[in-house]
Formats: sequence, C-alpha cells, structure tokens
Amino acid sequence: MIYIGIDPGQAGGVAWIIDGHIDAIPFRDEDGICELFTNITEARTPSRIVLEHVHAMPKQGVASTFKFGQNYGWWRGFLTAWNRHWQDVQPRVWQKSLGCLTGGKKNITKAFAFRLVTESGSRDVRVTHAVADAICLAEYARRTAGNIYSGGHE
Repeated sequence: MIYIGIDPGQAGGVAWIIDGHIDAIPFRDEDGICELFTNITEARTPSRIVLEHVHAMPKQGVASTFKFGQNYGWWRGFLTAWNRHWQDVQPRVWQKSLGCLTGGKKNITKAFAFRLVTESGSRDVRVTHAVADAICLAEYARRTAGNIYSGGHE
C-alpha cells in the first residue's frame, strides 16, 4: 500500500507511507517531484493521495497568497496530468481526524509528525516544518483509506 500526503504551502512538502515506512521531502523542485512520484509508484499505484485544500488566510500578504494558490494549482495540475485520483482535505478535517488540532501552531504538527515517524521505525526521515503537515496528511490517507469514494479529485 502507498499513501501520499501533499502540503502545497510555500514551504510545504510531500510525504509517503509504503508498507508502514514513512519518508518525506520538502517541495522545492517540480522536476524532482515528477521523478520522485515516478520512482515511488514504479511497482504499484498509490492506494490513496491526499492534497491539503488550502485557501487565503486573514492578514496573509498578497505575494504569499498568490504563491500559495500557485502551488495548490500546480499540484492539482500535476495529479490530473499524472492521471491519479486524489482527495482534497481541509486542514481542520485531517487535524480533527488525527487528534492533532494545531490552532495554527506549526510546532504541534511537527511534534505529532515526529511521533509518527518514530513509531513507524523510519529512522532516516528528518521531520521539519516543511514536511510535518505532509507526513500527517499521508497518515490521514492511511487511516481513512477504507472511507474513500470514487471520483477524479474527490
């Protein structure tokens, strides 16, 4: 089974769980992401892909809001072109499901992601703010895999 979580934020990342092993990288290079997705899904199709459904936040600057939306759109386009089904999920939904309500505090998500990585035995994963949400999203995908419904981007 392969579960993929994507945090499209400006300093976001992508994480995946394969047979219980967690790995993650920050999102910085579109070409690298294409190669990564090809490599991790070479043998099997992902069981579930979750993309964090983001939106502008109060007091967020115009440039950062634009970049946020641009990254979210890039991921939607990539997954569509790659012909993969995914589910958009709002932060409050995955956080509530995991029992990781952050109130916007990134250190809460980072600590939760670190605990997930440690419990999985994945020793070579560096949990940073850039990949913490993505790790949590991949775990959300794993825990809720039986609850998915059909559709392109669910």
